[in-house]
Amino acid sequence: MKNIEKKIRLLKDLFANCSNQEDVYHKIIELGKSLKDMSPENKIAVNKIQGCQSSAFITTTYQGDHIHFEGCSDALISAGLMFILLSVYNDEEAEAIIKADPTFLKELNIQNSLTPGRANGMASMLLRMKQEALKILMTQQNI
Repeated sequence: MKNIEKKIRLLKDLFANCSNQEDVYHKIIELGKSLKDMSPENKIAVNKIQGCQSSAFITTTYQGDHIHFEGCSDALISAGLMFILLSVYNDEEAEAIIKADPTFLKELNIQNSLTPGRANGMASMLLRMKQEALKILMTQQNI
């Protein structure tokens, strides 16, 4: 969990100069521009995140004890939200992903900068990541 906390501190540093909701919104878009696109063969129905206004996809692979996520979206704001979640939860152990509380999103004022539809999309992204982590944890424990 300490690794996730370190990642959250780095993310907070990225948003440190955002003094209002508009600044936060622009920072999210800026981060969305830096998210790499996903290969077309991974943009399939099973990887599509339900609940997003835009087309957003996520893949999950298990490497060693860590889960690697790859995600993309065709909208910059959704891509920025994906970037934020990936920057915290990517390459972490399943149990750490499940236990990590996303209160940092509220602390960064991200949710207040989003329309209800975008906030729902972000919640769907986070839910998907936690569900994937739970599947892997259950497999590890033979449940």
